[in-house]
Amino acid sequence: AMSKQRLKSPIWKLRMILEYKIVMPLLLLLKRFHVLLRGRESVRINIGGGNFIKPGWLSMDYHSQDYPYRLSLLDCNFDLTSRQPLPFADNSVDFFYSQHTLEHIPQEYCPFIFAEMHRCLKPGGAARVNMPDFDAAYDAARGGRLDYFRPKDHLPPSPAMYLIERFATGLIGRT
Repeated sequence: AMSKQRLKSPIWKLRMILEYKIVMPLLLLLKRFHVLLRGRESVRINIGGGNFIKPGWLSMDYHSQDYPYRLSLLDCNFDLTSRQPLPFADNSVDFFYSQHTLEHIPQEYCPFIFAEMHRCLKPGGAARVNMPDFDAAYDAARGGRLDYFRPKDHLPPSPAMYLIERFATGLIGRT
């Protein structure tokens, strides 16, 4: 959690103003402009992309209490646990990419999500899914090696909290 002192600092306030009032809207404008220039010949979806903005990519995530993304920056606000079809036509997506997202989704939903990705992919399309190595994280937490997780100034209060933060973010504050 961020300290109240940090939130009140003039530098922090200036950074937030610059990021949310200038940089993010400018990136969003550039992204939309890039799509207009290129057209939609290639459909690339970043599942769990949040407020990630990269020209040529659509960001699909879910605005919720746990992840309060700016809806104006999401191309697709979609709950992966809804068991609803992904909002893309059959054979319409060239590439799905997901990094550090599916480990936060209960395992019971994953077969459906992967089947939906397969349905949406064009012939010859691809999907890349990256997730942290749970076994390595668990071994480090069990051994008290907190330096494995983050730089020292952002360490969680305990190894157990790191594992919850990394693999079950929605449980933070509920355990």
